[in-house]
Amino acid sequence: MTTTAGRHVDPVETLAVRFWIRWPRAVIRRFPSAYGVAGDGHVLTALPPLAVLAPIAVLLASFVIGAGRLGYEEIYTESLLLMTVFVVVGVLSSQLGVLAVAGFALGDFLIGSRSGSLTLARMSGSGKVFSEGPLGDLARIRIPLLITYLLLAVAVVVLPRTARMLLLAVGRWRRIPTELAWPLASGLFVVIIWIGMNTWVASGPILVRPRFTWLGGVPTRTAIQPLQAEGNQLVAMAVVAAIARQLMYAAALWWAPVRDRVRRAEADPVVQRPGRGERDVAPAGPATLGVGRRLLGDIGASTLATLVLAGVLERLWLWILAFGVFLTVRLLRSGVLAVGPLNVWKTVVARVPAVVRVVLLWIIARVTTDALAGQFIDSYTGVALVVIAGAVVVFLIFPGTPRPVPGEPSVAPPPPSPTPAVTS
Repeated sequence: MTTTAGRHVDPVETLAVRFWIRWPRAVIRRFPSAYGVAGDGHVLTALPPLAVLAPIAVLLASFVIGAGRLGYEEIYTESLLLMTVFVVVGVLSSQLGVLAVAGFALGDFLIGSRSGSLTLARMSGSGKVFSEGPLGDLARIRIPLLITYLLLAVAVVVLPRTARMLLLAVGRWRRIPTELAWPLASGLFVVIIWIGMNTWVASGPILVRPRFTWLGGVPTRTAIQPLQAEGNQLVAMAVVAAIARQLMYAAALWWAPVRDRVRRAEADPVVQRPGRGERDVAPAGPATLGVGRRLLGDIGASTLATLVLAGVLERLWLWILAFGVFLTVRLLRSGVLAVGPLNVWKTVVARVPAVVRVVLLWIIARVTTDALAGQFIDSYTGVALVVIAGAVVVFLIFPGTPRPVPGEPSVAPPPPSPTPAVTS
């Protein structure tokens, strides 16, 4: 222990605050889109040793798993246990989820794929475009690998973050007592995780196709069988993890030993760098970012979303359509495209109870997953069109917060804090 201003300072606790509060704040100030990911799961600061060890252990373990291809030979979908561990980690904490996916991707891409890629390469014949050399390795091996990592990130990071952001989009939970807001928000969070994971499990066997088809082969049975035959177990564990997460946050709300430690960590002062002043105190929101910066972010996000669908985009016009739709939705969300009628729609939708919208989303997702599982959609083009249309439908159901109209009470939630709120 060291002493500062008459107060004992635990170096482990200080490091925990840096991992989960101070550094995430700095990341969010620099990259506002990291809100909801950086620092998520910061209730671990109530147990400083665990808060310090967890990020290091997750990053190293996932790297070792990818480098050694532990539990699988060619692709992680061969192992239900591996997918379950990643999903559980991501649902509990998006910050840990990012570290898990990043460590795994680095290990698999840099080390593990060397032998596996050579094995798969033998499946395809020679004489094809980009069949050999650096371009062949990039087009037929490396890019498909990146697509599989993006698909994993969707389940581990994107879905849990989206579930939490949808809860913020339904309005101020603070309008009702915390004792009522927490169970309502928790129930919606669990349901959205269930819906999202069901959809991911149903689409996963199709979306991993580039790992095999871009080499001239076909997906192996071991690569798709775990999701098709045992995917319900993965969904169930994701739901259990969502419940466990909300119980952790309940402890941070009402159990004094946990609550006091977390609030003390959240009260960590924002360190200002000399000469930067107030620009380092508050995170930049979408409205404060330049149009060019927001546009670049939207283009990048739309490109990654299109790559995730590469397994079903078999025609050039489908690639163009998918990218165009995803980019349009992103531009509308970020405000780069300011369409007057959209704010009217947001205002109308904001009056519809969140539960009703979640139920509607569940019905749509259920019909889609049943169609995929039952092979009622009998072509990859059909699957692609359904997924693209689904992105538009989700946007219409959860279009975001309307801009306040002068003279009317705002339904918008408060702007995000640099540190995620305990009630998230």
